[in-house]
Amino acid sequence: MKLSPDQMARRFDGQASSYDDAEAFWRRAAGRVVVAAANPSEGDVILDLGCGTGEVSVVLARRAKKLIGIDISPAMLEIASQRVKSEGVDNIELRTGDFSTLPDLSGISLVVSNYAIHHLSLDEKTHLFRQIFALLPEKGLFVMGDVMWSMDLDQIDEPEQFFNPEIDDPSMVDELVEALEECGFRTEVLRLSPGVGVIEAWKQPQRA
Repeated sequence: MKLSPDQMARRFDGQASSYDDAEAFWRRAAGRVVVAAANPSEGDVILDLGCGTGEVSVVLARRAKKLIGIDISPAMLEIASQRVKSEGVDNIELRTGDFSTLPDLSGISLVVSNYAIHHLSLDEKTHLFRQIFALLPEKGLFVMGDVMWSMDLDQIDEPEQFFNPEIDDPSMVDELVEALEECGFRTEVLRLSPGVGVIEAWKQPQRA
């Protein structure tokens, strides 16, 4: 990350009260595709990485057995907690944490993330992907909606509409696919724009 975990937490703490009021067209568009691609069933236990204010979490949790949301910002999680209560959803557990070391969780069948992983460097993303692979059962699904480049930055009109170069570190789609597939995932890419996409990654059976 271009910022330390503490710096990132403070930054999002400062944005928490207005986060849901922002227009955020691409973030919400990606979120809708993440929900559709994840398509949870009533037996799923979902891990939502970078759950923020819980906008996507609540939608997914209504269709699943349980959802665990992790976010670096306590202020974001406080708003998520308020949303969970106001929506009457009782199967969401919220935790403070970053992506450097995921908690030791058993029974996770589905992992999602929307607009959170682009803060990590490519090496940090790869480390996270390995952890996700280890958490999931065979044929388990990871769905990531995020800022990701489908072409070189100098070919994209106004790339700043998609990211803040001071704190964000988006990767090329091909780099993300390569990193995921090296971990053992099978991937499909849904490109929403030159700067935003959703990747579906299934954990493939390991060869003996």
